[in-house]
Amino acid sequence: VVGICGSDEKCAFLKDTLGLDAALNYKVEGLADRLAAACPAGVHVYFDNVGGATSAAVLRLAAEEARVVVCGQIADYHSDVPYTDLVGPGRLPPDVQATISARRVDRRRYLV
Repeated sequence: VVGICGSDEKCAFLKDTLGLDAALNYKVEGLADRLAAACPAGVHVYFDNVGGATSAAVLRLAAEEARVVVCGQIADYHSDVPYTDLVGPGRLPPDVQATISARRVDRRRYLV
C-alpha cells in the first residue's frame, strides 16, 4: 500500500504509525519516478481525491483493469469548469485517457 501526501511528517506517520509500504510527498520533485519505483507492478486501486498532476501520475501507472474511486478533486475545486466536466475525458491529458482506455480501468466517481 502506497500513500501520497504533502509533507515529510505525514509520510512518516503513514509509514511508521499506519504501516504503509511507502509514502510519497507529492511536493518533492520527481513524484512520477518515485511512484513508479514504489509500484513496480502498477497501481491496482486508487482513491482519487486530488485530481490534477498527482492523479495523472498515478493513472499513467494503472494496471490492467485497475479500479479508481474519484471522490472530489481538490486540484480543480477553484476551476471555472463544472464538476461534472472535471472527471470526464476532456479533463485528463490525452496520454492518461489512452492508458485508461487501453488498460480497461474502471474509474467511477462519487459525490459526498
